Amino acid sequence: MQRLIHPPLEAGVDTLSKAIHDGKLNAFRLKESSAKNIFRNGPERFTLEIEHFKVPDDALIVFDGADDLFTLQDPFVVAEQARVYREWMRRRGGCGVLVFSKLSSTSQFSAAYQSLLDHLDGAVRLESGPERLSWSVDFWTSPLGMAASRTLGAQLRADASLEITEAQDFARGTDSLTSAQDEDDVFCLDSTLAGVARQGEGQWVFCDNLMGLIHATRNATAATIILLFDHGTDLRELAQVSHILRVSLGKRIRLLVRELNASLRYQNELLLMHLGVNMIIHRDVPVARVLLALESLKGVVFDRDVDVDFESALRSVAPSHACGLLPHEGFVKEVAKIVGHSKELGIPYVLVRITIPDGMSAQTAADHFKLVRGGDVMTFDESFLLLFVSACPQASLLATLKRIGGESIQDIFPEMEFAVREEAVTNHLGQLSLAKN
Repeated sequence: MQRLIHPPLEAGVDTLSKAIHDGKLNAFRLKESSAKNIFRNGPERFTLEIEHFKVPDDALIVFDGADDLFTLQDPFVVAEQARVYREWMRRRGGCGVLVFSKLSSTSQFSAAYQSLLDHLDGAVRLESGPERLSWSVDFWTSPLGMAASRTLGAQLRADASLEITEAQDFARGTDSLTSAQDEDDVFCLDSTLAGVARQGEGQWVFCDNLMGLIHATRNATAATIILLFDHGTDLRELAQVSHILRVSLGKRIRLLVRELNASLRYQNELLLMHLGVNMIIHRDVPVARVLLALESLKGVVFDRDVDVDFESALRSVAPSHACGLLPHEGFVKEVAKIVGHSKELGIPYVLVRITIPDGMSAQTAADHFKLVRGGDVMTFDESFLLLFVSACPQASLLATLKRIGGESIQDIFPEMEFAVREEAVTNHLGQLSLAKN
């Protein structure tokens, strides 16, 4: 990597040139051999190279042409490279923006794109349509919650900057949509938001139950609907109502789920987003900031296909009753079942093969892991331990291992292999079954 040297500052130069001259903005250029070196030496070598130039810890780093930082032909390698970059950025307290030109959900590297998403806080696509550019948000995570399937208009301004517009008619690709009369109205199950309602622009309608909410919103066209998830919520009922509201009321409805004194599991968030929910408002978001969340969804048109097999989608997130240590046969059967059910929504999982250190018994090794979630299971042989963690994004794997095995787990068990694809997991299960026989 090379630093681009800026010429001496002259009178009347623009703000960008001054920022480069003052050292507030630095520009670097990758060498032609960078991609090959990253593949050979690993992404850690590249992060050390950045540190060599004394880039501040809390910096915003934009990687233009990020395709060269990843081995896009191999989704598994991409996932590991992304994990390294993300952990490095988090340790420094900074923010990284990856700009790709070859990568998308429909390109030849679509598998790499899906692997990458597990390690990002957001993904947006700038695309060219028949008449104008579009800015499509696949998903975006912020302190307010998670948003997905948001499509906005975009255009290049005279100064070459990109302007994102809240064009309501853009995502549908139809004739211009007039502003709906109920656009500022909110239908809500959460009575704790009564104080916030007085600050809102439109009419707030509070309903006592889901059936009342369905009846009250029967004529809604672009209103906001806030559903509730708490300790007493039936997930099946919540998912079914979300799907019914989206299918019956259309794509202009803004559908949110607010957590109240309870948290949705990762796979349940995926289910609800898949069935039509625009955003999950997490339980730790203050009530005062809910209005900001509603404001952020103005002009949104939901453009994800919700024509799914509801029962199959629901089965894919049904929690397993198995937990902890299982015999070989039970482990193989349970893991195979979870992997099969996870296909519908693409719920992530990981199987970890842990080599037991010399001098340590298999039972002692197993005792290091405290498994309490349904679907988190393990088994062991004389020389290795197999640990399966369900609904675990790759970005959360290391934190999860430390949670269930302790902070020093990687020092105690330095030899670990990770399988995150169905083929790799099936291969491990097959070897375990053969060993048993």
